[in-house]
Amino acid sequence: MSGAGRKPPWYQTAGGRAAAGIAIGVLLIAGLVWFKTSRDDQKALERRQESLESATGDVQALLQQISPSAARMITAQPDNKDLAKDVGIWTKTFTDAQTEMTGTISEAPPEVDLANRMLFQAVLQYVAAAETYKLIPDAPENLQDELLERAGAQVTAADGSWASGVEILNSERSDVGLDPVPIRNPTTASDQPGGTTVPLGG
Repeated sequence: MSGAGRKPPWYQTAGGRAAAGIAIGVLLIAGLVWFKTSRDDQKALERRQESLESATGDVQALLQQISPSAARMITAQPDNKDLAKDVGIWTKTFTDAQTEMTGTISEAPPEVDLANRMLFQAVLQYVAAAETYKLIPDAPENLQDELLERAGAQVTAADGSWASGVEILNSERSDVGLDPVPIRNPTTASDQPGGTTVPLGG
């Protein structure tokens, strides 16, 4: 038989070539979309990492600011003649930190918002503890120990909120491939023996 009646392969026909061209075009577009999406995802990841690194630096700076007062608060005694003076320093330290954090929280990106709020709660609790210590010097002797116990409990609660905030921060760091950072509680972060590190999250 002659080959004159044979149909050419599909890829040699006009329709076949058109279909092949369309398929190649679709693949190219899909590749470009994937590439752009990957780049966008990478940029978003880098932005989150930068936000968390910045937030971690802010927490470390805050720790340096408040730890001397927090460490002295937890060891305060009613018979300390300088207690009233110390309380004034503690109150100013924590209220200054509270004011600074108010602006930080309002501008915080979503990935650090919850951690910041827990740390802010800790600062508020330290403020409340300082206010309780403030009552001790003028209180009757039979109430001083009770006030001291209450203030100590408020400091302990503040440490708990701080630890939760650090744990959340480290969990967020882990989610974006960053190593967790050990950050001590304010009451144990100053240069004193026996300091303990906040457990790492992630």
